[in-house]
Amino acid sequence: MSLVEYQRALAELAARPELCRGIRAGDPSPLDAWDLTPRERARVEASVRHAGWAVNCTLYRANRLGPIYTLLPRSCFLLGDRFRDEADRFWTLHPRPDFMTRREIPRFAGYLQDRLREGAIDDPHLGEVLAYELAGFELGLMPRRQLTEATEVHAWVPPGTPLRLHPVVRVLPFSHDPEPMLAALARFDRGPRDWARGEFYLLLDGRHEGRQMARVEPALGRLLRQVAEHGTAPEEPRLANLLAAGYVVPQPQPRAAEALAV
Repeated sequence: MSLVEYQRALAELAARPELCRGIRAGDPSPLDAWDLTPRERARVEASVRHAGWAVNCTLYRANRLGPIYTLLPRSCFLLGDRFRDEADRFWTLHPRPDFMTRREIPRFAGYLQDRLREGAIDDPHLGEVLAYELAGFELGLMPRRQLTEATEVHAWVPPGTPLRLHPVVRVLPFSHDPEPMLAALARFDRGPRDWARGEFYLLLDGRHEGRQMARVEPALGRLLRQVAEHGTAPEEPRLANLLAAGYVVPQPQPRAAEALAV
């Protein structure tokens, strides 16, 4: 008996209700995907046809949906009735679950970002809200040692020095006023989404106990985004202030031995 293939078949069919419906309708061809003995094949087919099999599929969906809905609640709320269809499509593309949330959440977020870029999802708020929730998720995973990394004050660095944001600082752009928008979505408020349009930036700072969030004016937000995206920024007085405050730090330089090895 090929026990591993038998177990794989049962596990993967629980994740693919559309295949189960086909088997119940009289099409056993989905079982060809696994190297099953005739006895195993008959047992798997009997399991799928059993009235209780639906519970397996329900439990599977609940286990995969729970972390996504808990950690990306505003994004899921914005999807509304589309959430189920998008989850089904995501699971069809990724039938094998990864119950490590540090991998599954970015994978689902990446899937939604691709759908937005393709135009398959049309929502003016989802991309920004998804980026905000994903940034908060990433900061929550940071090891404690990174909360105090690069805290040395750098009031000035030589021109051309590669820069980056502090590892636990994020700067997020919004085209709608983020504070009332995020507050309304946190309440699952379905009211009119008439938030003011413009250029807005939120700074998430995870260097201290509890995550701090602050709005920054557009020019400063653009400067911080330039550092985050390009590792550099124009020489100007505000850069010294950002270095002194610890929001911006020099890129770590390779150790001498590592540089020689390269």
